[in-house]
Amino acid sequence: MNYSLKEEKSHGTSLYPFEIYHMHNENAKMFVLHHWHNYVEIIYVKSGKLFININNEQYVGTPGDIFIINEEELHEMYSEDTKTLYHAFLFPIQYLNFEMKDLVESSYLESLYNQDIIFVNKLPTNSEVYEEILSELETLIRLNFSKETAYQFATKISLLKIVYLSVKGDLIKERKSSISLAKYNKLNLLKNITSYIYENYNSKIYLKTIASEFNMSPKYFCKFFKDNFGKTFIEYVKGLRIEKSMDMLANTDLSIMDIAFANGFENFSYYIRTFKKLIGCTPLSYRKKKLQNNSALEH
Repeated sequence: MNYSLKEEKSHGTSLYPFEIYHMHNENAKMFVLHHWHNYVEIIYVKSGKLFININNEQYVGTPGDIFIINEEELHEMYSEDTKTLYHAFLFPIQYLNFEMKDLVESSYLESLYNQDIIFVNKLPTNSEVYEEILSELETLIRLNFSKETAYQFATKISLLKIVYLSVKGDLIKERKSSISLAKYNKLNLLKNITSYIYENYNSKIYLKTIASEFNMSPKYFCKFFKDNFGKTFIEYVKGLRIEKSMDMLANTDLSIMDIAFANGFENFSYYIRTFKKLIGCTPLSYRKKKLQNNSALEH
Protein backbone atom coordinates (compact mmCIF):
# COMPACT_ATOMS: atom_id res chain seq x y z
CA MET A 1 0.00 0.00 0.00
CA ASN A 2 1.83 3.06 -1.24
CA TYR A 3 -0.06 6.23 -2.06
CA SER A 4 1.97 9.08 -3.48
CA LEU A 5 -0.84 11.45 -4.47
CA LYS A 6 0.01 15.09 -4.02
CA GLU A 7 -1.29 18.28 -5.55
CA GLU A 8 -0.20 18.00 -9.18
CA LYS A 9 -1.27 21.49 -10.23
CA SER A 10 1.60 23.38 -11.82
CA HIS A 11 2.39 26.91 -10.70
CA GLY A 12 3.86 29.45 -13.09
CA THR A 13 5.48 28.03 -16.24
CA SER A 14 8.32 25.62 -16.96
CA LEU A 15 10.67 28.58 -17.53
CA TYR A 16 9.24 30.67 -14.70
CA PRO A 17 7.93 28.27 -12.03
CA PHE A 18 6.80 30.96 -9.62
CA GLU A 19 3.31 32.20 -8.86
CA ILE A 20 1.55 34.42 -6.35
CA TYR A 21 -2.06 33.77 -5.38
CA HIS A 22 -3.99 36.60 -3.75
CA MET A 23 -6.50 34.74 -1.61
CA HIS A 24 -9.64 36.63 -0.67
CA ASN A 25 -13.34 36.25 -1.26
CA GLU A 26 -15.63 38.89 0.17
CA ASN A 27 -18.67 36.68 -0.37
CA ALA A 28 -17.44 33.29 0.78
CA LYS A 29 -15.28 31.70 3.43
CA MET A 30 -12.07 30.13 2.19
CA PHE A 31 -10.71 26.71 2.91
CA VAL A 32 -8.07 24.45 1.42
CA LEU A 33 -8.13 20.90 2.80
CA HIS A 34 -5.06 18.87 3.70
CA HIS A 35 -2.70 18.40 0.77
CA TRP A 36 0.99 18.68 -0.11
CA HIS A 37 3.10 19.49 -3.14
CA ASN A 38 6.66 19.75 -4.42
CA TYR A 39 6.70 23.50 -4.01
CA VAL A 40 7.76 25.75 -1.17
CA GLU A 41 4.77 27.87 -0.17
CA ILE A 42 5.16 31.16 1.66
CA ILE A 43 1.99 32.51 3.29
CA TYR A 44 1.77 36.23 4.08
CA VAL A 45 -1.36 37.23 6.00
CA LYS A 46 -2.55 40.74 5.15
CA SER A 47 -5.88 40.95 7.01
CA GLY A 48 -8.30 38.91 9.05
CA LYS A 49 -7.45 35.59 10.66
CA LEU A 50 -6.11 32.54 8.84
CA PHE A 51 -6.07 29.11 10.48
CA ILE A 52 -3.18 26.97 9.25
CA ASN A 53 -2.30 23.37 10.04
CA ILE A 54 1.21 22.26 9.04
CA ASN A 55 2.29 18.70 9.81
CA ASN A 56 -0.44 18.48 12.43
CA GLU A 57 0.68 21.68 14.18
CA GLN A 58 -2.04 24.31 14.40
CA TYR A 59 -1.29 28.02 13.89
CA VAL A 60 -3.44 31.13 13.77
CA GLY A 61 -2.17 33.76 11.35
CA THR A 62 -2.96 37.43 11.94
CA PRO A 63 -1.98 40.49 9.84
CA GLY A 64 1.76 40.57 9.21
CA ASP A 65 2.36 36.90 10.01
CA ILE A 66 4.57 34.90 7.64
CA PHE A 67 4.56 31.12 7.33
CA ILE A 68 6.75 28.89 5.20
CA ILE A 69 5.49 25.45 4.19
CA ASN A 70 8.31 23.21 3.02
CA GLU A 71 8.05 20.83 0.11
CA GLU A 72 5.91 17.75 0.83
CA GLU A 73 4.64 19.05 4.18
CA LEU A 74 1.00 18.18 4.83
CA HIS A 75 -1.04 21.34 5.35
CA GLU A 76 -4.48 22.93 5.27
CA MET A 77 -5.78 26.50 5.56
CA TYR A 78 -9.16 28.04 6.26
CA SER A 79 -10.88 31.20 7.42
CA GLU A 80 -13.99 31.53 9.56
CA ASP A 81 -15.29 34.71 7.90
CA THR A 82 -14.91 36.73 4.71
CA LYS A 83 -12.41 39.26 6.08
CA THR A 84 -9.30 37.16 5.57
CA LEU A 85 -6.81 38.12 2.87
CA TYR A 86 -3.49 36.38 2.37
CA HIS A 87 -0.88 36.01 -0.35
CA ALA A 88 0.53 32.59 -1.24
CA PHE A 89 3.92 32.48 -3.00
CA LEU A 90 4.75 29.12 -4.62
CA PHE A 91 7.98 27.93 -6.20
CA PRO A 92 10.14 24.78 -6.29
CA ILE A 93 13.31 25.24 -4.28
CA GLN A 94 15.26 23.86 -7.26
CA TYR A 95 14.27 27.04 -9.11
CA LEU A 96 17.09 28.74 -7.21
CA ASN A 97 19.67 26.29 -8.50
CA PHE A 98 23.01 27.62 -9.77
CA GLU A 99 24.34 26.06 -12.98
CA MET A 100 27.88 26.35 -11.62
CA LYS A 101 28.39 24.75 -8.23
CA ASP A 102 29.82 27.23 -5.76
CA LEU A 103 30.01 27.71 -1.99
CA VAL A 104 26.41 28.97 -1.72
CA GLU A 105 25.09 26.03 -3.75
CA SER A 106 27.02 23.35 -1.87
CA SER A 107 26.69 24.80 1.63
CA TYR A 108 23.07 25.96 1.64
CA LEU A 109 20.93 25.38 -1.44
CA GLU A 110 21.93 21.76 -2.02
CA SER A 111 20.88 20.90 1.54
CA LEU A 112 17.52 22.56 0.90
CA TYR A 113 17.06 20.61 -2.36
CA ASN A 114 17.76 17.35 -0.50
CA GLN A 115 15.54 18.43 2.42
CA ASP A 116 18.39 17.92 4.88
CA ILE A 117 17.52 21.39 6.13
CA ILE A 118 14.12 23.10 6.05
CA PHE A 119 12.57 26.47 6.86
CA VAL A 120 10.87 26.98 10.21
CA ASN A 121 7.13 27.07 9.61
CA LYS A 122 6.31 30.35 11.39
CA LEU A 123 8.63 33.31 11.21
CA PRO A 124 8.83 35.06 14.59
CA THR A 125 7.88 38.71 14.21
CA ASN A 126 10.64 39.66 16.67
CA SER A 127 13.33 38.11 14.47
CA GLU A 128 16.08 40.48 13.39
CA VAL A 129 15.34 39.62 9.76
CA TYR A 130 11.53 39.71 9.88
CA GLU A 131 11.16 43.23 8.46
CA GLU A 132 13.60 42.51 5.64
CA ILE A 133 11.80 39.30 4.64
CA LEU A 134 8.49 41.18 4.75
CA SER A 135 9.99 43.83 2.47
CA GLU A 136 11.08 41.15 -0.02
CA LEU A 137 7.56 39.70 -0.10
CA GLU A 138 6.12 43.13 -0.84
CA THR A 139 8.73 43.50 -3.58
CA LEU A 140 7.68 40.16 -5.09
CA ILE A 141 4.05 41.29 -5.16
CA ARG A 142 4.97 44.58 -6.84
CA LEU A 143 7.28 42.95 -9.39
CA ASN A 144 4.79 40.31 -10.46
CA PHE A 145 1.92 42.78 -10.66
CA SER A 146 3.78 45.40 -12.70
CA LYS A 147 5.74 42.85 -14.77
CA GLU A 148 8.44 45.44 -15.33
CA THR A 149 11.44 44.65 -17.51
CA ALA A 150 13.32 41.55 -16.29
CA TYR A 151 10.92 41.10 -13.35
CA GLN A 152 11.65 37.36 -13.42
CA PHE A 153 15.32 38.15 -12.79
CA ALA A 154 14.42 40.41 -9.85
CA THR A 155 12.01 37.78 -8.51
CA LYS A 156 14.77 35.19 -8.35
CA ILE A 157 17.04 37.67 -6.58
CA SER A 158 14.33 38.34 -3.97
CA LEU A 159 13.79 34.62 -3.37
CA LEU A 160 17.51 34.06 -2.93
CA LYS A 161 17.61 36.96 -0.50
CA ILE A 162 14.79 35.38 1.53
CA VAL A 163 16.88 32.20 1.78
CA TYR A 164 19.92 34.26 2.82
CA LEU A 165 17.92 36.15 5.44
CA SER A 166 16.49 32.88 6.76
CA VAL A 167 20.03 31.53 7.21
CA LYS A 168 21.16 34.78 8.81
CA GLY A 169 18.19 34.83 11.19
CA ASP A 170 18.58 31.17 12.16
CA LEU A 171 15.21 30.35 10.57
CA ILE A 172 16.45 27.17 8.91
CA LYS A 173 16.81 23.92 10.84
CA GLU A 174 17.90 20.34 10.27
CA ARG A 175 14.98 18.18 9.19
CA LYS A 176 16.08 15.12 11.18
CA SER A 177 16.06 17.09 14.42
CA SER A 178 12.70 18.71 13.70
CA ILE A 179 10.54 15.59 13.81
CA SER A 180 10.60 12.25 15.63
CA LEU A 181 10.41 8.92 13.80
CA ALA A 182 6.99 8.23 15.33
CA LYS A 183 5.63 11.56 14.08
CA TYR A 184 7.22 11.02 10.67
CA ASN A 185 5.48 7.65 10.35
CA LYS A 186 2.15 9.11 11.48
CA LEU A 187 2.40 11.95 8.93
CA ASN A 188 3.03 9.42 6.18
CA LEU A 189 -0.06 7.52 7.29
CA LEU A 190 -2.10 10.73 7.22
CA LYS A 191 -0.79 11.49 3.73
CA ASN A 192 -1.80 8.02 2.58
CA ILE A 193 -5.28 8.43 4.04
CA THR A 194 -5.78 11.80 2.35
CA SER A 195 -4.44 10.36 -0.90
CA TYR A 196 -7.00 7.56 -0.79
CA ILE A 197 -9.79 10.09 -0.26
CA TYR A 198 -8.52 12.38 -3.06
CA GLU A 199 -8.47 9.40 -5.42
CA ASN A 200 -12.02 8.34 -4.53
CA TYR A 201 -13.89 11.49 -3.40
CA ASN A 202 -16.11 11.64 -6.48
CA SER A 203 -17.56 8.18 -5.86
CA LYS A 204 -19.09 6.59 -2.78
CA ILE A 205 -16.47 5.92 -0.08
CA TYR A 206 -17.54 3.34 2.47
CA LEU A 207 -16.19 3.73 6.00
CA LYS A 208 -15.68 -0.01 6.32
CA THR A 209 -13.62 -0.09 3.12
CA ILE A 210 -11.27 2.77 3.94
CA ALA A 211 -10.81 1.54 7.51
CA SER A 212 -9.87 -1.89 6.23
CA GLU A 213 -7.48 -0.33 3.71
CA PHE A 214 -5.47 1.03 6.63
CA ASN A 215 -5.85 -2.00 8.89
CA MET A 216 -8.19 -0.31 11.37
CA SER A 217 -11.63 -1.07 12.66
CA PRO A 218 -14.28 1.45 11.54
CA LYS A 219 -14.66 2.71 15.11
CA TYR A 220 -10.92 3.21 15.62
CA PHE A 221 -10.52 4.79 12.17
CA CYS A 222 -13.20 7.38 12.98
CA LYS A 223 -11.49 8.30 16.26
CA PHE A 224 -8.03 8.38 14.66
CA PHE A 225 -9.31 10.56 11.83
CA LYS A 226 -11.06 13.08 14.10
CA ASP A 227 -8.08 13.27 16.46
CA ASN A 228 -5.66 14.04 13.64
CA PHE A 229 -7.69 16.06 11.14
CA GLY A 230 -9.90 17.97 13.56
CA LYS A 231 -13.04 16.91 11.70
CA THR A 232 -14.93 13.71 11.11
CA PHE A 233 -14.29 11.52 8.09
CA ILE A 234 -17.70 12.47 6.68
CA GLU A 235 -17.04 16.19 7.19
CA TYR A 236 -13.69 15.88 5.42
CA VAL A 237 -15.14 14.10 2.40
CA LYS A 238 -17.96 16.64 2.10
CA GLY A 239 -15.47 19.49 2.37
CA LEU A 240 -13.24 18.05 -0.34
CA ARG A 241 -16.21 17.56 -2.66
CA ILE A 242 -17.26 21.17 -2.10
CA GLU A 243 -13.69 22.42 -2.63
CA LYS A 244 -13.40 20.55 -5.92
CA SER A 245 -16.82 21.79 -7.03
CA MET A 246 -15.75 25.40 -6.36
CA ASP A 247 -12.95 25.05 -8.89
CA MET A 248 -15.39 23.68 -11.47
CA LEU A 249 -17.90 26.45 -10.77
CA ALA A 250 -15.22 29.05 -11.43
CA ASN A 251 -13.51 27.42 -14.40
CA THR A 252 -16.07 25.40 -16.37
CA ASP A 253 -19.41 25.96 -18.08
CA LEU A 254 -20.94 22.79 -16.64
CA SER A 255 -24.35 23.13 -15.02
CA ILE A 256 -24.41 23.30 -11.24
CA MET A 257 -26.30 20.02 -11.11
CA ASP A 258 -23.68 18.29 -13.28
CA ILE A 259 -20.94 19.68 -11.06
CA ALA A 260 -22.67 18.36 -7.95
CA PHE A 261 -22.95 14.85 -9.40
CA ALA A 262 -19.41 14.94 -10.81
CA ASN A 263 -18.07 15.54 -7.30
CA GLY A 264 -19.79 12.69 -5.55
CA PHE A 265 -23.06 14.26 -4.42
CA GLU A 266 -26.03 12.00 -5.10
CA ASN A 267 -28.64 14.57 -4.08
CA PHE A 268 -28.66 18.03 -5.69
CA SER A 269 -30.56 19.74 -2.87
CA TYR A 270 -28.12 18.31 -0.33
CA TYR A 271 -25.23 19.72 -2.37
CA ILE A 272 -26.79 23.21 -2.32
CA ARG A 273 -27.35 23.04 1.46
CA THR A 274 -23.84 21.74 2.13
CA PHE A 275 -22.24 24.37 -0.09
CA LYS A 276 -24.12 27.20 1.61
CA LYS A 277 -23.26 25.89 5.07
CA LEU A 278 -19.53 25.60 4.35
CA ILE A 279 -18.99 28.58 2.04
CA GLY A 280 -21.68 30.98 3.22
CA CYS A 281 -23.40 31.43 -0.15
CA THR A 282 -25.08 29.34 -2.83
CA PRO A 283 -23.11 27.75 -5.71
CA LEU A 284 -24.90 30.07 -8.15
CA SER A 285 -23.96 33.26 -6.32
CA TYR A 286 -20.40 31.97 -5.90
CA ARG A 287 -20.13 31.34 -9.65
CA LYS A 288 -21.59 34.75 -10.55
CA LYS A 289 -19.18 36.57 -8.25
CA LYS A 290 -16.20 34.63 -9.59
CA LEU A 291 -17.17 35.47 -13.17
CA GLN A 292 -17.55 39.16 -12.25
CA ASN A 293 -14.14 39.18 -10.58
CA ASN A 294 -12.48 37.45 -13.57
CA SER A 295 -14.08 39.94 -15.94
CA ALA A 296 -12.87 42.86 -13.85
CA LEU A 297 -9.31 41.49 -13.85
CA GLU A 298 -9.35 41.12 -17.63
CA HIS A 299 -10.22 44.79 -17.98
